[in-house]
Amino acid sequence: MTTNAGRLRFAASLCLPMLLAGCVESAYVYRPAEQATATIEGTTAARYLIPPEAPAGDVRIASFGLMDIEQPERDREIAALHVRLVVSNDAGQKTWVLDTRQVRAELRGAGDAGVPLVSAGSGGLPLVQIQPGKVRTIDFFYPLPTGMDEPDRIPAFDVVWKVETDSRLVAERTPFERIEIEPAPPPPTYVVPGVGWYGPYWWYDPWYYPSALIVRPSVIVTSPASPPRVTVRPRHRMR
Repeated sequence: MTTNAGRLRFAASLCLPMLLAGCVESAYVYRPAEQATATIEGTTAARYLIPPEAPAGDVRIASFGLMDIEQPERDREIAALHVRLVVSNDAGQKTWVLDTRQVRAELRGAGDAGVPLVSAGSGGLPLVQIQPGKVRTIDFFYPLPTGMDEPDRIPAFDVVWKVETDSRLVAERTPFERIEIEPAPPPPTYVVPGVGWYGPYWWYDPWYYPSALIVRPSVIVTSPASPPRVTVRPRHRMR
């Protein structure tokens, strides 16, 4: 055990199948129930001007639904809920900070989703710094417990997030609702060898969580001595 209490930075070597059409297997998407005025890679996203009283940038948040995360060394696969935040510090005079440990997903009817795996395009995790004029993209993968690892088991969820701006801490709760869509024919699947997820910087600490919260046991157990390789695959196409 390290002094970081099990904090992991996943050096991920990932290959992402790209699904270019609809999928018969799933008939659901998750969309923001408020502020749904933006998109992220074609997916509907909520957009918040921050700080709201004197906007100097914005936060966009979307969900790409369920992903399958595979650890080949451990011959296991888990389902995870994928949430993405894009933080843009357009006119701030100072560096903004997002603490990924404070971004939570709360499943309706099940409570807190627990500690996510976090991926970002550059280092600094678990604290993400957004310098003036810069944009940072952060991906969160919340492992789902058995019994809630299918889209029809998750009716809705909320994402609680915070960003420290020049003037103050901005905290919001973004609700997502499940929307049923009409199934389409199976798509062709394209695998692009060597294409990484979003950089080699990952963070995961199964022992971390604010002391005021009670969290179910983690579904991922791994040793910090040997960072695992993981593969992240979209389970269903999200529109």
